[in-house]
Amino acid sequence: IAKPSGGRWTVEPAPGSSRLVEALQADATVPAKITGKVIGKTPHLKLRYAISGLAKGDHVDFAEVGAAAGSIIGRVENDGSGTLPFTPGDGAAGKRDVQAIVTGRDGFTAERTKLGTYKAPGPPRPAAARKLTVKKQGASIVLSWPRNKLARTTQIDVKTTSGLNITRIVKGSSLKLRAPKAGTTLKVTITGTARSGVLGKAAHFTHRLPLPKKHATTKKKSTKKVHKRHTKHR
Repeated sequence: IAKPSGGRWTVEPAPGSSRLVEALQADATVPAKITGKVIGKTPHLKLRYAISGLAKGDHVDFAEVGAAAGSIIGRVENDGSGTLPFTPGDGAAGKRDVQAIVTGRDGFTAERTKLGTYKAPGPPRPAAARKLTVKKQGASIVLSWPRNKLARTTQIDVKTTSGLNITRIVKGSSLKLRAPKAGTTLKVTITGTARSGVLGKAAHFTHRLPLPKKHATTKKKSTKKVHKRHTKHR
């Protein structure tokens, strides 16, 4: 009985149950005293905590809990104080509770305590691509851009002056396409998407495919024949 009311209690076996052999009484455990506070600046946050009176075999999981996001900050198994570094879980920006969850040696949750709140930022967004490189490769062109570690996938939108309109989603940082005709102008938009699903800032580029090089023609130099008159010296 989690929270019995005060007074005299009677224990009676239910009809058809086994014979009651023994009844024992145990005093309620005294809850551990736990405090905590979030310090630092995003994304380098820390939870400063202090624990006293934690029963042997119990442990404390510190967690951040929001309306649409949450994560485990860390676990502590003994009395004491310290700091736990953590990064806010991906989710909407806003207020999140910091909780201490005490689990007993039997594996069941014994206590859940709210220690305070902190304001979590929104999930990080992939930055806009800084440059686009276009290289000819046989009958194809290869578009490439600097890799962004925050982007799980990247959407590439390509429009051309010849009426081509292509959208591709890739996991890497390059895309191979069939080459349009020489002289075509490409309008390329690159947009990264984070693991949380948040879109990054779009980057726009314009690139014109080079025309074939004209072969230089060499003019033959005209040669004039010079006839020399040979005179005989007497």
